[in-house]
Amino acid sequence: MADGTTFKRCSCTGADGKALGQKCPKLRRPGGGWSNRHGIWSYQIELPATVEGKRRGPLRRSGFATQDAANTQLGQVRELLALADPASW
Repeated sequence: MADGTTFKRCSCTGADGKALGQKCPKLRRPGGGWSNRHGIWSYQIELPATVEGKRRGPLRRSGFATQDAANTQLGQVRELLALADPASW
């Protein structure tokens, strides 16, 4: 099972009108740490294949104020996926 990941992004746009996402210069402080005033935290985790073996898209959720909040939610998703995993029975 995939571990999943947390990441930070924003909805700023560049001069061309395209979203900057994780490339926004305001997301990082001058020292390289994450800005606590700009952007939102999100998580993504790959879901297991269907019973027929078809690939499912990843589960993505965003809108978390802190990385800890996103990690907590991601942990709950991991626990639920582990309950549904037949290999863990």
